[in-house]
Parts: sequence; C-alpha cells; structure tokens
Amino acid sequence: MAVPKTARVVGSREIAPGTKVLDLALADGTDIGFRGGQYVIVNTGVTLPEGKLAKRAYSFFSHDTEQRRVQIAVKRLDGGPGSGAMHDAPVGTELSFSGPWGKLYPEGQAGRTLVLATDTGITAALGLARSSGFAALAPEADVYWYVTSPAYFLPEAFVHGELAGVPVRFHIEQALPPHHPERLAHVQAIVGRHITARGLPASAFFAGDGAVIHPIRDHLVALGVPGEHARLEAFFNNPARKAP
Repeated sequence: MAVPKTARVVGSREIAPGTKVLDLALADGTDIGFRGGQYVIVNTGVTLPEGKLAKRAYSFFSHDTEQRRVQIAVKRLDGGPGSGAMHDAPVGTELSFSGPWGKLYPEGQAGRTLVLATDTGITAALGLARSSGFAALAPEADVYWYVTSPAYFLPEAFVHGELAGVPVRFHIEQALPPHHPERLAHVQAIVGRHITARGLPASAFFAGDGAVIHPIRDHLVALGVPGEHARLEAFFNNPARKAP
C-alpha cells in the first residue's frame, strides 16, 4: 500500500480562464524524487456523494532537475468538485498525495521518437520532453498535442514557452472531441502522415485519452516499434483499469 505524503501549495497563478499552475513542495522540505513524465494521485479533500474521496492524477510538467519545488496545472471542470477544490486551493494549503507513479520516461530508447498527447495529457508530455532523461532523444523527437483548442487547458504560448530550448518539433493538431465516433480514425490518420514523413519511430510515448492511445500504441507495436519502447499513461477512458 502506498504511503501518503504531504505537499504544500507554495505558489499559485492563473494562466488562462479556469486553469491555474500550482507550485508544490513537500511539507518536510525533501526531494519529491520524480522523473519527467510521472504523475501523482492527489487527495483533493473532497468527499463525493457516494462517500468516496475525490482523488485526481496530476503530472509534473516542470523540469525534473528541480526536485523540491514542482509544478502542476489544474483545470477547473464544470461540475467537478475535486478539480474545483484544487483550483481554489490557496497558498499554504496542504495536500495528501501518493506517488510519483508511472513509467512514461525513457529506458534505453534511441533514435526517432514520437510523443502523442491528447487533451490534458500535454502536461505529462511536457514533463517528459523537458526531462534530463529525454535530452538525448529530443533532437529526433516530434511532440504532437491533439486538442480541441489550446484555450481549453494550456495557452499555446505557454506551452511553447515551457518548451523553449528543448530541440523537439512541436505540433498542435485540431482534435475531434472525446467520445466522437471518428476520433480514433482521425488520430490514426495524423500518425500515418507522421510515419510517411518521418519514418517509423524507434520509440513512442502516449498520454491522455485511453480510447485513442491504447489502439495507436498497439498499431505501432504491430508495425515494429518494440513494445518496451512504446509507453503510455491513460488519464481517462482507460480500458486497462479504473481511473484513480
């Protein structure tokens, strides 16, 4: 069983309507010990109508060379009590969390790399792309953000700013909304065009909509990408397990 830790909100700023960046630090002042691309599960302190605590996953998008003050982006969702509590958390709030979790980071990969993030999965992709472990892959990496509109979550200028100095090719692709019947086919076409232009990647990383990224990963593995070099984190619509 995961041992809960406590983080304190040490900074908060709104970067877009409904989206805030929270700076977090462990209450005891020690290192968090994460790798870029990983996430934590935060107890928002809200009890849902069915009696369960609202726990939500947040990826660190700050550089993993800084382990004592990290950043997450929080989107207030309509009717979402957990996201609302996180969005409204003032400086000084203490939050219980578990983690870091996940394996969305390089382990032995080399060569051409594809990173595909849908929707709010962009924070995991940012943390990965900016990480020290990704530095060798970055010059041959393409990062795709599949999103209905950057204004939905992180402003485009903000994302470009976070990637400043990171030698990846960054692409924003206009998305069909989640649950749209043609969403998967739409992403498959984007990936197909990428492979035609760049060739089959040697490694791939996926974050976001499980209904999209699971079959895309399986398709790339079938084409020849080593399974151990095709990693994903599904933050919603996950067929593998229930969302935290």
